[in-house]
Amino acid sequence: MPNKISKKELKIGTKIEMEHTKSKKVAARIATDHLKEYPNYYTKGLIPMERKLKKISKSNKINPMNTRSNKELFFGHALLHSWWNNPSRTNWTRTQIRKEHTRLVKIILKRGFNHNSPLL
Repeated sequence: MPNKISKKELKIGTKIEMEHTKSKKVAARIATDHLKEYPNYYTKGLIPMERKLKKISKSNKINPMNTRSNKELFFGHALLHSWWNNPSRTNWTRTQIRKEHTRLVKIILKRGFNHNSPLL
């Protein structure tokens, strides 16, 4: 039985995914894909992780993102793309984001997943 998607979670997700597109329909589809895999992707995953990492990044020291689980790995990866597309959401420099992205992509590939979304 598929997970029921919360309207609140979808609304939050659509707003966040608008960073990647000008189409609300496309943003909602991206959010839906995330929510099908993790029903609380935004409220329990991405948003708290962004808050935590923003606190850490204030010191301008790069603490590597947690990659123990695939969930942590993919949340971190999505967060880096979000920061790349909207740098005002972090204190990390583009160089720092790229360095951490490269590290996470190596882990993604090592675990047998594909990576098709370079930082542009």
